[in-house]
Amino acid sequence: MKMTDEDYNKLKEQLEIAVYRIGPYALREHRRLKLGKRPDVRFAWDIFALTRLTIGYGVNSSCPGDLNLYAYLDDGHITTALVKYVRENPSLQIA
Repeated sequence: MKMTDEDYNKLKEQLEIAVYRIGPYALREHRRLKLGKRPDVRFAWDIFALTRLTIGYGVNSSCPGDLNLYAYLDDGHITTALVKYVRENPSLQIA
């Protein structure tokens, strides 16, 4: 994973807040829907959407964000980090 530990920890903190607000039961039910061709990726990005974070291109760019990940990552790297979070979180696994 190319994301720095600092950025991953910020992202993880916001994801945990979003999961807490929505509740693991609702998220597990959403995951059971298996939306899209790659449901694990869709589920991870849906959780990210709940955080309402913006991804920016860097501090000195015209599009700074809450996390300036596009300064050194692309969507594939961000997807890897999001899927890693989902796999590490036992409350999000389907029973």
